[in-house]
Amino acid sequence: MKSNLRLFMLLLTLAARAAVAEDFEYELGGHAKYQISRISYGSQDLQAVAGRDRVTESNIDLRATSSLSYSKYRAELDVEFLGASSDAKDLPDIPGLGVRTRALGLGRTLIDDSRRLFDLTSEVADGDDFGAVLRVDRMSAGYFGENVVVIGGRQAVSWGGGLAFHVLDLFNPFTPTEIDKDYKTGDDMLYGQYLFSDGGDVQLLSVVRRDPLTSSVLSTQSSFAGKWHTNVNGIDVDLVLAQHYDEPHFGGGIAAPVFDGVLRADAMLVDVENGDAEFSLITNYDRSWIFAGFNMYGFVEYFHSGFGVSESSYLDPPLELAERLLRGELFTLGRDYMSVGLQTELTPRWNWFVSLINNLHDESGVVQTRASFDATQNLQVLAGVDVPWGPKGSEFGGIAVDNEVYLAFGWDMYARITYYF
Repeated sequence: MKSNLRLFMLLLTLAARAAVAEDFEYELGGHAKYQISRISYGSQDLQAVAGRDRVTESNIDLRATSSLSYSKYRAELDVEFLGASSDAKDLPDIPGLGVRTRALGLGRTLIDDSRRLFDLTSEVADGDDFGAVLRVDRMSAGYFGENVVVIGGRQAVSWGGGLAFHVLDLFNPFTPTEIDKDYKTGDDMLYGQYLFSDGGDVQLLSVVRRDPLTSSVLSTQSSFAGKWHTNVNGIDVDLVLAQHYDEPHFGGGIAAPVFDGVLRADAMLVDVENGDAEFSLITNYDRSWIFAGFNMYGFVEYFHSGFGVSESSYLDPPLELAERLLRGELFTLGRDYMSVGLQTELTPRWNWFVSLINNLHDESGVVQTRASFDATQNLQVLAGVDVPWGPKGSEFGGIAVDNEVYLAFGWDMYARITYYF
């Protein structure tokens, strides 16, 4: 990692010198974010049983962004420092616990590059209560022609029309409860796009990965995918084909204007290793409107997970689901979900958000509400609370791990301050 960082600093220096020339354009920016959370657990929750019913967590996110453009060529380099602290107690060694904590979003794990082609992450601190990494999240160079785009390096790509859930977005999708969507985590990939004169396009990409246990580059750990997009009578149509972790994926999506909003549907069929075919689907509708003088935005979304299971399997999910939870492709255990969200612009600087995610089978879910204030053009303050609900034994109410002991969400109250530069 040290040699890689020296190379990046050299590239930055050369880029800065080159940018002095009149034909070069460069941009520098970034952000600094700090979030503090106070999470409260019930007396039967595993964290409380371990000795801590209230946990304080802090997160630091510092990101420096840079880009250099010349004619039809562009290079990007983003470096980030991520730090996380928590006074949570270590949980007991229960088989499969890591899978379930990932599904519930418990634990603030830092990003690593164990699966990526290049290890561009350096561990700065690894204590009992605090961890930090310095890493490169974007490092790419590309050609942007009138009809052809080719980009190589660490970058991010998003496919599909999901709002809370995603079935076509195979590459580091956001969690359904994510409140910070400024940047997706980048992957090492080769990306190409051809744009047709009618507005359609074809995208092809290859993400080469390593086996996290052996560090060997393997095709069975990599992804090769393509997406074709066109518009038919005002309806956007996507078709997706992929070989993702050695499993064929066949998907498609549509998006159409309906009643001043957009109606979408995405579907994916996966031929898993055991010979079964799993079908996943999302459909959603969103629109903006004015009510009582306030600018409003709302959405509703249904999600069916072909890999989801019933309550009896929450404790020990099947391999196909467990792998996707650990890879960060899926974040839920059940089969069917409904999500609803509403945003209200109270003033040009004040915005209020509320959203709900509901597991339709076990009558559990989570409500998220938050308010954001743009103090200045570059400074934003945000505060909110996530409130889970549901009976014991349910996904959000608490998964039974022992007699009268449950692995559950806590009530999460948080505040965040962000400065953009």
